[in-house]
Amino acid sequence: MLFMLLLALGILFTNVSSDAPVRLGPVFTAEPPALVRYASSAGTRVQCAARGDPPPRLSWLADDGSTLNDAPGLRRVYSNGTLEVFPSGAYRDEQAASTVRCRAANPHGAIVSRDVTLQPG
Repeated sequence: MLFMLLLALGILFTNVSSDAPVRLGPVFTAEPPALVRYASSAGTRVQCAARGDPPPRLSWLADDGSTLNDAPGLRRVYSNGTLEVFPSGAYRDEQAASTVRCRAANPHGAIVSRDVTLQPG
């Protein structure tokens, strides 16, 4: 009888503690591809998405690890995880190829995507 009472109390306390909100570190739901080839005359958009609790903040990193910001005439970084590279006739394929990564972060952690090579053609 005592065993049954202890078992019932254990289940009761387990249910109470499981009602606490679950907090999750970021997880990619759409990781960008390793290679993005695009016409320099058209530009491109690269998507990145992640989930977590609280929702993660998305940003883009340059190959040196610095955060990419908007650069007039060159690129725009959106808060929804999109990186837009504007069209330009001034690119030379071998000079303009660059490597970037998407970063998703919340108070429970941060993740970084694979290297993404942007290659105009």
